[in-house]
Amino acid sequence: MSLSLTEIQALLPWLQERLAGGALQEIRQPDPLSLSLSFRVPGETLHLLLATGPGRSRVHTLTRPPRNPITAQAFQGLLRKELRGSLQALELIPNDRVLRFLVQRRDQPSRTLIAELTDRHGNFFLLDQEQRILGSARAPCSPTRPLNRQDRWTRPPLHEPRPGQRFAGCDGAERDQKIREHYLNWEQQQSLEALRRKLLGPLRARTKTLRRTARKQRAEAERGDRAHGYRREAELLQSSFHLLAKGLNELEVVDYHQDPPGSVRIELNPRLSPGEQIQARYQQAKRAERSGTVAGQRLQQSEAELERLEALIEACCEATEKQQLQQLEGRIPGGRPSQRPKPAAGKSKPGKNSRRLPYLSYTDGKGNEYRVGRGARENDELTFRHSRGNDVWFHVRGRPGAHVVLCRPGPSPSSESLLIGAQLALAHSRIKEGAREEVSWTRVKELRKTKDLGPGRVLLRSEKVLWVEARRAELDVLQRLNEH
Repeated sequence: MSLSLTEIQALLPWLQERLAGGALQEIRQPDPLSLSLSFRVPGETLHLLLATGPGRSRVHTLTRPPRNPITAQAFQGLLRKELRGSLQALELIPNDRVLRFLVQRRDQPSRTLIAELTDRHGNFFLLDQEQRILGSARAPCSPTRPLNRQDRWTRPPLHEPRPGQRFAGCDGAERDQKIREHYLNWEQQQSLEALRRKLLGPLRARTKTLRRTARKQRAEAERGDRAHGYRREAELLQSSFHLLAKGLNELEVVDYHQDPPGSVRIELNPRLSPGEQIQARYQQAKRAERSGTVAGQRLQQSEAELERLEALIEACCEATEKQQLQQLEGRIPGGRPSQRPKPAAGKSKPGKNSRRLPYLSYTDGKGNEYRVGRGARENDELTFRHSRGNDVWFHVRGRPGAHVVLCRPGPSPSSESLLIGAQLALAHSRIKEGAREEVSWTRVKELRKTKDLGPGRVLLRSEKVLWVEARRAELDVLQRLNEH
């Protein structure tokens, strides 16, 4: 909570006494809404902090001046140029949280610094000797006051002062110290909460995504339970093979495994022959078993990762010191792509003046990065400019499609990472779900590009081949990294 008018009035006489006639030696602006003024008075240098903004408007001394940002604020440069000399007057505008600093250098026109400590609309203004505005800390946003350069400064509209005095019962120096300690603790708490929000955002986003993936994997794992039903239908069709004929939509057979035996109706594909009907059931059983086994393994990995993330979320929520959160930061995976930082003011947005990357980037739960070319020319750029020699390269054999690169896989890529790379190649080559294709993979250093080859085409000195069935569900473990 900002300092109230009553609290500023109580502190002001002590500040006026301590700063009277002080020579202004240094001005710092650590952020757009804070100023640090260093005054040299007999025997010591006093550092005065002026801060405005919601919940943080205040004035008090500092034991040492704050650090300047790497990029200096424009208003700081104006103050250092114009605001020189000794403090002639420090006063509070009647009935308002607005401080006026009158500074003058010998034989030079006076300058006035106005500190409007009024929370949401708070600002700092530099005025000339005629009270005209030379500059401000931020663009004025008042709908009722003209506050452009060369306009005369006018005080903000009066508001009902907030009652209360939190630092009563002490003299000026002790009151100043209590205010300083109060806001030091407040800023530390704000910094702690800001870091907590920064860490919890990606954690909760990743947890939400992983829960959704786990639901899909659980449903896929349950498909393995259907394998028994497919085999049972195949056996029943075999025992009633004399009743099968091409063109049937369904067949009613007797199941002697039931007690007592009963009739079972089996749906058929009229385009298949009797032998193909039985073979299709056995193939469905194999696929169900295989996908159920793989999905079950991945479900275990997802549940283990969820447990780890939930433990990190709990630790972040319970942390009471910034150091604890900083220790957790290295264990937290990156945030969701949609939470990328906003470009700084004055910098162009991606996609306008900056060239986008030639590839899409994905990561799995184990930290592996997969890059997928956006087009034929981008495939060449990805493979020969954005990849290392030992990276693993994937492409569907004999089909047009994207180059896929697994970055930094180590000397022996895992079978799981190879399958994910192959599935990405299939997905970005328009291979239909369930279709089986050959996917070549090799190290990038085994690829060559000659002048007679068109965009996206390469020569392979050596390769290995994976025979893979396209299954989009196996890509659920991936998360996009780049958005443009």
